[in-house]
Amino acid sequence: MAIKCILGIIVVLLIVLVWYLLYSVKQGYVKDILTGCFEANSDFLEKGNISKFNIAISPERNSYRYIYIIMLDLQGDILINEDNRMKLNTRDMNPFTKKIKYIVTLDKDIADGAIPKNMNMIYEPTTGFLTLFNKDIVYAELYRNNIYSDMDDNCYTSMSKNMPSTSNNQSNNQSNNQSNNQSNNQSNNQSNNQSNNQSNSDNTNNTDDEIIE
Repeated sequence: MAIKCILGIIVVLLIVLVWYLLYSVKQGYVKDILTGCFEANSDFLEKGNISKFNIAISPERNSYRYIYIIMLDLQGDILINEDNRMKLNTRDMNPFTKKIKYIVTLDKDIADGAIPKNMNMIYEPTTGFLTLFNKDIVYAELYRNNIYSDMDDNCYTSMSKNMPSTSNNQSNNQSNNQSNNQSNNQSNNQSNNQSNNQSNSDNTNNTDDEIIE
């Protein structure tokens, strides 16, 4: 009887060990591929009336990942251009599930709360599909771009360096406005000068007519 109990305990321990090993292997695999460049699909872009929505995720360091988010409207103007820090927690202990659920915690809200700092996330490692949501509100539906992600060891660093900053756009807009104002002023001055010259010419002609008479 004692031997059967011992064997039963050993079997249970082996099952738990195998389960934990499979879970650890899967988590390690997911940790490696939950990095890189993620892009919104065309359906999500159309629903949101935006032309681009990308998120770059860095490798995990000290339980955190750094992310960079860029979103453009239909005219190509920047709506979101921010970096942040993300921490992921999961209670999904099933090593055979195709979807892994996470609790996402950011250091701060994005775009004044358009994307909150506390969200849920579902990631499908086999397809690279990532969803950020809270209840019925979906903030992002993204696919991992395997080509860019595999070409670059740290997509976050490259993306954050190459994307234009909001301050540059504001500076360009100010420069364009100043140029337009200067052009309008020059045009108005030319028009006024022509009008004055014509008026002076008419006055001269009237004077000549009076002298002839």
